[in-house]
Amino acid sequence: TRTPRNKPKQPSASPTPAGDGLAAADAAVVFSLAVVVFWMFAPLAQKHMLWGTLGSQWGGMFALALLYVRLRRLPTVATLRYQLPHKRYWWAAALIGVSGWLVVGLLTQWVAPPRPEVTTALRTMLNSLSPPLALFLFAVTPAVCEEALFRGLILRALLKRFPAALSILTCSLLFGLFHFSTDRLLPTATLGVLLALLAWRSGSLWPSMVVHALNNGILTLLAVSGQDEAFERLAGPAQALAVAAAGACLIAGLTLLWRRRPFV
Repeated sequence: TRTPRNKPKQPSASPTPAGDGLAAADAAVVFSLAVVVFWMFAPLAQKHMLWGTLGSQWGGMFALALLYVRLRRLPTVATLRYQLPHKRYWWAAALIGVSGWLVVGLLTQWVAPPRPEVTTALRTMLNSLSPPLALFLFAVTPAVCEEALFRGLILRALLKRFPAALSILTCSLLFGLFHFSTDRLLPTATLGVLLALLAWRSGSLWPSMVVHALNNGILTLLAVSGQDEAFERLAGPAQALAVAAAGACLIAGLTLLWRRRPFV
C-alpha cells in the first residue's frame, strides 16, 4: 500500500498594504468629484457663508474622502494615514507650523502680491466672526477636511504611480487650483508643498494637519486682532530678525523630516 504524501502547504496570501488598492486615476476622480460638490455648495456659500463653507468642507471634502475609501473597501485609518507618527515629526510640524506662514507670505509678497481688494474682503469677512468661530471655520475645519482629501487620499493615490517629487508638485498644484483664486494660487500651492512633504515623509496625516491648523490659525488671529499688517510696520532690523528666526525654524523642521526614511 502506498502511504499518502502530505501535500506541501501553500503560502498564505500576504495582506495587501493599505493604499495599494489606489491608483493615480483615483486622484483624478476624487478631485473632479470635489470640484462638483464645491460648486453645488457655492450658491449656499454666497447667501450664508458659514453654512456654505461648513457644507463644502465637511460634506464636499471630508465626507467625500471617507465615502470614497469605504466604497473602494479600503481600510480607512491606514489609507488616509491616520496612524500616529514618530515623535520626531510632531516637532517638525510644530517648527514648520509656527514659521511657514511668514515665509510663504513673504514669498507671495515678493513674487505675486494679492490685490488689495482681495485682502480687504478677506479681513472684513474674518472680522464679522467671533475669534473662536473664525478659528474653527478657517483653521480647524480645513486642517481636518482638506488634509483628508488632498494629503490623505489624492497624494496617496498619486504616489502609487508617479515619483514622489512629481506627486507632491501635482497634489500641491491641485490644492492651489481648488481655491479658485489667482490671488491665492501661489500661497496655497506653496503651503501645499510643505504639507505634502510632511505627509510623505512621516507616513501620517497628523503632522500636516498640525501645520495646516497652525498656519491658518496664526493668520486668522492676526487678521481678527488687526495685526495682520504689523510685520510691514516693523523697522528694518526687526523685520530681518523675524525673517531670520522664521527661516531658522523652517530649516530645522525640514531637517527633522529628512532624518528618517520616508513612507509611501
